[in-house]
Amino acid sequence: KFDEFTAVYTNGSKLEDKTASSLIIGNNTYTYRLPSVASIFTAEGYGIVEATKHILEIEDRNLTISSDSLSFITSLQQ
Repeated sequence: KFDEFTAVYTNGSKLEDKTASSLIIGNNTYTYRLPSVASIFTAEGYGIVEATKHILEIEDRNLTISSDSLSFITSLQQ
């Protein structure tokens, strides 16, 4: 169904005092270091927001965002 679409993968992670977000679009990987006080929810959300910003700059709009953050996706629906 989405064979013609480019996948955009996002992720957020927190390990002790390190918090980061990352995203992959095609062959490009972007990583963002966040303040250590940022939550995993914030890290996941930041990745999705940054993915959206990158998508808006790309002429090809046939993209899908894949995220494992059900809590952040659910918060967008409210």
